[in-house]
Amino acid sequence: MRKGLSAWTLAGLVSLISVGCGAGATHMDNPGTDGVTADTSSEADLGRADGQTTGKDGSDDMLADLKQHDLPGDPDLGDEDAADQTGLDAQVPDQTTLPDFVDQETEAPDVTEDLADVSQCPSEPPDAIQELPCMVWECEATAWPTCWECLFVAGPDEAACELAGVGSGRCLQGSCVPNSDPETEGPKAVEEVEETLELEGGWFGTNIPLTIYLPEGAGPYPVVVFHHGFQLKPSQYASYGQHLASWGFVVVMPEMPSGVFGVGAPNHKELMGYLGAVLDWIVADAASGTGGVLKGRANAEALGLAGHSMGGKISVYRATQDARPKALFTVDAVDAAGGPISVNPENYPSVTPEMMGSLLIPSVFLGETTNGTCEGFLCQACAPEADNFHQYFANANSPSIEIEILGANHMSFLDNPNCGITCSVCPAGTDDPATTRKLTQGYMTAFFLVHLANQPTYEEWLTGAPMQQDVAAGVVATAVK
Repeated sequence: MRKGLSAWTLAGLVSLISVGCGAGATHMDNPGTDGVTADTSSEADLGRADGQTTGKDGSDDMLADLKQHDLPGDPDLGDEDAADQTGLDAQVPDQTTLPDFVDQETEAPDVTEDLADVSQCPSEPPDAIQELPCMVWECEATAWPTCWECLFVAGPDEAACELAGVGSGRCLQGSCVPNSDPETEGPKAVEEVEETLELEGGWFGTNIPLTIYLPEGAGPYPVVVFHHGFQLKPSQYASYGQHLASWGFVVVMPEMPSGVFGVGAPNHKELMGYLGAVLDWIVADAASGTGGVLKGRANAEALGLAGHSMGGKISVYRATQDARPKALFTVDAVDAAGGPISVNPENYPSVTPEMMGSLLIPSVFLGETTNGTCEGFLCQACAPEADNFHQYFANANSPSIEIEILGANHMSFLDNPNCGITCSVCPAGTDDPATTRKLTQGYMTAFFLVHLANQPTYEEWLTGAPMQQDVAAGVVATAVK
């Protein structure tokens, strides 16, 4: 760094000027033209005994002489000279009051602001250097000259992705992983809970026992309400509750009043009302948080309906009247009243085709045709062709899927198809009931994963390669709209 003249150098120059102006003069005070008293000391007074010349011609000698003396505390100066030195010091301003160009470091210009000027940066971040499945390119603006700091981070879980040589998969923590087969048991442990819903009305009110399957973890999880068939109980569908819950669904199975062989049982309109009361209870319990029966694990905003036989019809009926269900899956739903007894159509309304225009949510109608007809004395079809799953699908709005399990009968879908008198009235099919249940549970799980759990990659189990494999194997037939 460049430095200015020091205070002592300036003092020396003042001395030089004073000596030069007073050469050969006697000691006297004469006011100068600017009012400053000049010191006209002789050479002897300044200790110049060496005969050096002063004045104009001797200026070089005097400059050399100044360089040889360290003015402060010079041991060669006598007392009188020291007094003169003190007088010179008094004429020199303090160093701290000197102008900036004297004895001050000259600072380099500050270019930090120029370097940090983001106006020199491009307004848009750079494009990703490559495309990576399940990863997102994120950029953050920084100071010039870096401008943008970018990196890949894990994208959202459950997004669709493609696996080389395998097909579609799903994203999980930044990696593309194959979809698990929804026919297999899911990864979550399951807790079973019993509760009773008490409803007012009638002489003694109505109690509806609830069997609930809760997946482990905090959730919240989508909710599926599964309605049993005519003269059947939730225990005959326990494997469905267990399977769905293992995949991350809260499953609620109400046991509706059934009377004795149907006598004294609520009509279909009443059952539809009871199902609505179950939905009310789920919404209220979910709002109570961890202190509720569902322990805060239920997401009442993601609610689906499922049911077998009469339970399938009641589920469709409810979905045409209620905006809360977001998806519907029926298992061999039957639109008839059930049994040979004549009924009032106002209390046992036909749902298809009459109400199907009001069904505005995704749906699956799965069933069989073995029990579509019946021959013999007092024989009655358990799922008559005029009222079976195909009639629902034919009149459903899009999106909807029809799946027929080839060779199955109406009771093949139960955990125990040989359940007693109720099951015995339906002629057996040619299927393996265990395979029928496995297929049904897999399709149901995939459907609810897509429409309630926001996992669209499982659509392939309903319309893609896995479904086509089942069709090619001769176990199902399907249609989509």
